[in-house]
Amino acid sequence: MSRRRRRVFARWVYIIIVGAGEVGSYLGRILVEQDHEVAIIEIDERLAREIDARLDALVVHGSGASRETLLRAGIERTDLILAVTGVDEVNLIACMTAEKYGKQPRTVARVQTQYLFGEQALSADDLGLNLLIGPERAVAETATELLRFGEIRHLIDDQLVLLEMVLGPDSPLIHETLAEIRSHFPRESLVVAVQGAGEMRIPRGDTRLRHDERAYVLTLPRHVDEFLLLSGKPWFRVQNILIVGCGNIGFYLAQALERQNNYRKRCRAGRVDGRQARAFRRRGRRRN
Repeated sequence: MSRRRRRVFARWVYIIIVGAGEVGSYLGRILVEQDHEVAIIEIDERLAREIDARLDALVVHGSGASRETLLRAGIERTDLILAVTGVDEVNLIACMTAEKYGKQPRTVARVQTQYLFGEQALSADDLGLNLLIGPERAVAETATELLRFGEIRHLIDDQLVLLEMVLGPDSPLIHETLAEIRSHFPRESLVVAVQGAGEMRIPRGDTRLRHDERAYVLTLPRHVDEFLLLSGKPWFRVQNILIVGCGNIGFYLAQALERQNNYRKRCRAGRVDGRQARAFRRRGRRRN
């Protein structure tokens, strides 16, 4: 497809997006709005024409696994490639091709296959890429964390966590200053922000936390349960969970809950999804 005349202003970097589905088209729109120069590769000709009509970007019809298609998209000068099709192999090949023919671009591949995750799986470094992302697995892990505590953000490859902790009336943290209650904290922890009464503030040693304020705590993953107790909120345990939907997210969520071994789980599917439910059960048996 031809490149339309571009607006006259500076672009920051050249980015190639492989796949113009929901994720790819959203990324393309955001990056174009930020004034980056964007090329989008899409194998579906109808979808490629729709994107070409909507976005001020170079749209190339073809497979992201094809070297010729990537060269037409300008792989030799790209700064960043985001391979986000629904096919893992295409995403990995596109990123590997960019590593070989590009000018050392940053490479991000979306992957869904369960064998690319876990302790024994190949890492992004093993594959020569910068980042592997699994949206379905990320949703499942977030849901699991919400059952356990509240909002938890993992940082630096899960080496640190940022907790959003709502303080209850019985919390031992609301009676004294942060300097005075430091001994109650796990050693490798720090209150980095406090939100209350419509304002966010950075605490100091003489700061006193109040009931119903939110304390943002930077700590290690192993200290999460201890902060749950310090919050003063009632600690209840979820024992029965019904997962409606047996796709990748449902499967990953069931896996995560199974590892915790604290819940009774059941996957529910209607008549239309009967085959998917059977496949779900087979996947679970293969792991045992």
